[in-house]
Amino acid sequence: MTKARDLANIISGGFDATDIPNLDTSKITTGTFADARMPSTVLNSNVDLTNLSASNLTSGTLPDARFPATLPAISGANLTNIQGGTNTPAFFAFLSSSQDLSQSTTTKLNMGNEQFDTDSAYDSTTNYRFTVPTGKAGKYVVQGHVNAYSSNDDDKLNYVYARIYKNGTQVLAGSHLHYYSGYQYSAYVNGMLDLSEDDYLELYGTVWTDGATIPRVTSTSYFGAYKLIT
Repeated sequence: MTKARDLANIISGGFDATDIPNLDTSKITTGTFADARMPSTVLNSNVDLTNLSASNLTSGTLPDARFPATLPAISGANLTNIQGGTNTPAFFAFLSSSQDLSQSTTTKLNMGNEQFDTDSAYDSTTNYRFTVPTGKAGKYVVQGHVNAYSSNDDDKLNYVYARIYKNGTQVLAGSHLHYYSGYQYSAYVNGMLDLSEDDYLELYGTVWTDGATIPRVTSTSYFGAYKLIT
């Protein structure tokens, strides 16, 4: 092939396979192909390369060589729309029946009636406590309700306290203080705690009336907690 023919073929676009023998991809190191040089479909797949999207990739596999040698590390920045998870462990328990308390004495409440206990982490028969299971450390929402009354309608309640204990020490408390206007009141306590494995929670109550009769906590009192998704 002469230089004159080469120039003529370049101008007219008259190259054929015999003019460029054995051309492989290693010879094409820069530049781009014009769309007109590409067929509208490739390998009889009927896929339009001008508008290729995930919906066009319905079957088949990509060879490993099409992927980079290393993939980016998975992090929160890469997972922008992934949702899921459960708020467990979680439990919710009530008193099985009314519980008598001594005047002004802080007493653990025997919440023996479980509504649910996802991880069997609440002891409803002996210690009446929730213990954080192995691998379940984190931030927890905790709540308690102490509904108290005087066993004698003539005696008035002075105060009711609901107290959350962590590992034997009070960490949260709620109260209702009211003088001489009724014989039944409720106190509520709730909050968030950062708990480690084997930490345990218990609900305590304190009640005082203005008379000598026994203060009682009713079966409508409750105790519960659940782990936050973080």
